[in-house]
Amino acid sequence: MTKKQIIQKVREHLLSQNEKAMDEDTCLYRFAPHHRALLKCAVGCLIPDELYNSKMEKVSASLLTTLCPNLKPWLYAEDLEIKDAEELLEDLQGVHDLSDVQHWPDELANVEMYWSTK
Repeated sequence: MTKKQIIQKVREHLLSQNEKAMDEDTCLYRFAPHHRALLKCAVGCLIPDELYNSKMEKVSASLLTTLCPNLKPWLYAEDLEIKDAEELLEDLQGVHDLSDVQHWPDELANVEMYWSTK
């Protein structure tokens, strides 16, 4: 996917989910609250179900592909250098992890605007 496609996929996912994927105090790539639908974070929604492993949890987006190199085609924007692709993932992960849900539309728009110039 291109950086634009990654941003769009994450935007659609987060804004439709409208809830953080987190346990009591930690954001997670995947989280299934008791008797509720599976939640995925900004980066978690890019990871195919068949490649997900719970050992990925609590590993930063930039280190995730070191732990699981087979994720690179799914996580790295094909139109960016590796360092920039990792920065994009960190920016998207930051929106999910650090922003209140009601601020996601604006924060995602900021990410999209920033990356449209790179």
